[in-house]
Formats: sequence, structure tokens, C-alpha cells
Amino acid sequence: MDQNMPPNDPATITIVVYSKTGHSRLLGARIGGHLGVVPIEIATDRYTWPILGWIAAGRDGMRGMAAPLTGSIDLPRDGLVILVGPVWAGAPSAPMNTVVDALRGGSQDVAVALTCGDPKELPGPLEKVADRLGRALKAGLILSNAHDDTPDAEARIRAFIGSCTGQDIAA
Repeated sequence: MDQNMPPNDPATITIVVYSKTGHSRLLGARIGGHLGVVPIEIATDRYTWPILGWIAAGRDGMRGMAAPLTGSIDLPRDGLVILVGPVWAGAPSAPMNTVVDALRGGSQDVAVALTCGDPKELPGPLEKVADRLGRALKAGLILSNAHDDTPDAEARIRAFIGSCTGQDIAA
């Protein structure tokens, strides 16, 4: 990261969001709102079928597969990249794996915020992202969908952003 720029300068931060049901989109917007950054939303046509899409999504997540994205995304090679997406079958979603694969070999800091249906919020998916990336994450957050709009969630989001930027985010 450029040492002349403050750690939370919006010009050095990219937020990439994949959301199938809206929970990750909401989390990405909340993080972006605190940082003054508009998230970039990615998409894939792979999981659009009703029931079969859910089955394929869970299978691909569990297998650690990547998924083709609709359109292209220009990822920075430095600065801070915050990835926001869902956990599918105990693993990061396949579209998130695609972005992680594209970030390998870069010098950017990578932080990950994942949404999940499981209220236990187990750390395994964050570890899978770090393993796939080949380096430690700058920060990690797993937020259960049941806690979407709670004061606890807001405090955890602010703490996550603080870990990413090194600065306190006011309530």
C-alpha cells in the first residue's frame, strides 16, 4: 500500500460483492457506507435456475470450485480489497473463489466478510479463503444472516473495518 495515503482513503479500497439472496449485498453496502466506497457487484449465470441452482451452488461451494463471472472485473494489484459474499455448504461461494483466484500473486491487502445461514459462524470458510489466496487475510468477518440488522452486527462490522484500515469507525 502507498505509504503516503491514509489507510482508509477510498481511492485505495475496492469492495467486491457477490450476493445471491441479498444478505451479502446488504453487508457490502454497509461496509461501503462506512468507508465512502461504492461496492462492485459481480454476478454469474451459473446459479440462476430455481431449485437446481441452489443444489449446484452448494455442490460447487463444498468442492471449492470457481464459477465463471458474467462480465469482467478489473481488480487492483495493491491497496485494500474487501471481498463480501456468502458461505455455501461450509465454504466460500464459487464466484468468490473466482475472485480470490484472480487476487493470487498480487500485493494488495485482502479482507473478507462472509454471510452465512448457520448461526454458529464457524471460521473454516475464512481459512479456506486464506489458503486459496496463499497468504493471510488482513481481516475476516463471518456474519450469520440471523444477525443482519442488529446492534451486535453493526459493532462487529465497525470492528472489521477497523481491522482493515487501522482506524476506529465511529458508531
